Amino acid sequence: MNLIQLYSVFIIVPGLFFYWLDKQKYACTNPNHPAHTNVVHLLHQFFAQMAYVGSFVFPSKYTSIHLFLIVSHVFIILQYMFNQNKQQSCILMTLYNNECEIEDKDRYLVDLLHVTGIKQLPCYHTLYYSLIFAGLVVSVIKLKKLI
Repeated sequence: MNLIQLYSVFIIVPGLFFYWLDKQKYACTNPNHPAHTNVVHLLHQFFAQMAYVGSFVFPSKYTSIHLFLIVSHVFIILQYMFNQNKQQSCILMTLYNNECEIEDKDRYLVDLLHVTGIKQLPCYHTLYYSLIFAGLVVSVIKLKKLI
């Protein structure tokens, strides 16, 4: 598969689907929300997909994607260490909830991990950060093979 096909199958199509699902479940209730709110929400879905599956589906030859994933995974891990709201795995979720005046500040993004039921498990955070760490390791290994 070429890069466009990989992006379409594993990132764009699921990202759009999960964006739609999330909008159905948690519609923006603030009619005056900033215009960029929906763009940030959609990008959040794409980034979540990349974080979950990107390291595993993109071949080693896509070095820029793996560099991006390494930075993203490190950012996610650091964010968890410093984020006051431990229920939220991503700062973008808090931003979206605030701009859309969504009451449930601890809500999870409706995405792959939500639909599969992983976010409902008591050990969700352990599984989530294990997946993020595994993605980090896989991307580092893939890049190291090219050096």
